[in-house]
Amino acid sequence: MEADTFGEIFPLAETAEPETIEWLLSVATEQHFPEGKEILRAEEWGNGVYFILRGWVKFQEHSEDRTLTLAVLGQGDFFGEMAILDEALRDTEVVALSAVTLLEVPAQRFIQLLFKDAQLHHRFLQRSMQRLRRLYRLQQLRHESAINRVAYVLLDLAETYGSDTGEGISLHCLTPAEIADLAGSSAEETQRLLEKMAEKHWINPDRENKLLLIHNPRQLSQLFSR
Repeated sequence: MEADTFGEIFPLAETAEPETIEWLLSVATEQHFPEGKEILRAEEWGNGVYFILRGWVKFQEHSEDRTLTLAVLGQGDFFGEMAILDEALRDTEVVALSAVTLLEVPAQRFIQLLFKDAQLHHRFLQRSMQRLRRLYRLQQLRHESAINRVAYVLLDLAETYGSDTGEGISLHCLTPAEIADLAGSSAEETQRLLEKMAEKHWINPDRENKLLLIHNPRQLSQLFSR
């Protein structure tokens, strides 16, 4: 992969020195995972940082008799850095939601990377803070209606990882249960809300191709105040 291509996929590399990105690519290993494959296990030490070149992943944990979806990341994002920086066991597992291509940077190389380029270090911190802000915003919506929370989850994913097709914004088609976990609502209520959104032509779930097209982001955004 060329440094320019990496910069196009990962916004955090925009201000990095070209030599830094070339070095990163020289120490990284490309990995491929099929849909449903476990990428990282919980209760293990962090041994690398993973950049998502293609596809979608989800963070999940097992609670009693069910599996809870905690977060979903897509192309252009990265994960694994927290277990390295705080030197703690990983507390969640990461699973491929679709076919996924990753670049793995070993833990020690990642630490070296942060010391190599102050601007890139700063962008990593910014990205981490953005994630925390998104989680905090969702927590603020916990007392609002389920439709507000579901709309926020869809728009947040669309703005962060979606692809503009000309007819709308395309996302990986999460299951109602996965969206419900992210929104803090029940799977049954979320299913009903998604069906209502589809009837209004705000969204178009394509289960066969596992894509969700958001036709009317503005309408969804009017369901809550940012």
